[in-house]
Amino acid sequence: TNYSGWKGTGIYALPASGVPWVNTSPYRTQVFVTGGTVSLIKLKDTVTPFDSDTGQTSGQFIVLPGEELTVTYSVAPFMRFKVLP
Repeated sequence: TNYSGWKGTGIYALPASGVPWVNTSPYRTQVFVTGGTVSLIKLKDTVTPFDSDTGQTSGQFIVLPGEELTVTYSVAPFMRFKVLP
């Protein structure tokens, strides 16, 4: 994928419940999670090998390149991805 000059809002398929979304871009990405019926949001960073429970079921999260965001849900939420400069 060519990310040269790629900025703005990304369009991604919503991952299945419990399946991580991996930030494969070279940019920090802000992910907004809202609606649906969410029971758990985990963030796995590039430093530790462990998933961290965010303690939230909605909100905005900064996902660095290589990091993973996993949302567990029974009714799919809306997720918006915004690439940050």
